[in-house]
Amino acid sequence: MWKLHHDEKIWGDPWKFRPERFLDQNGVLWMPFGIGKRACLAEPFARARYFLYVATLLRNWSFCPSKDQPLRDYDPRHMENFDLQLTLRPKPYLCRIEKREWN
Repeated sequence: MWKLHHDEKIWGDPWKFRPERFLDQNGVLWMPFGIGKRACLAEPFARARYFLYVATLLRNWSFCPSKDQPLRDYDPRHMENFDLQLTLRPKPYLCRIEKREWN
């Protein structure tokens, strides 16, 4: 799916932000499967839970780059940092997690 959405033969310039790609001939936003009858009923609940989970992690812990491993460029245009099997995913990387101290 990722490869299809970034194919230059189809999109011409897939890395350029062009919101008009998602408008129909009348200028109305076109979003298949994203809204209406086919939208997931639990999506608002899941988004709220995910936000609270991540906010709690970031409030209590600092996530820092590893001292042993340099930072990589995770721009998908640089495929050497990704594994492409069934899905596109970044190669594993290390980070340090430090407890935040609150006074």
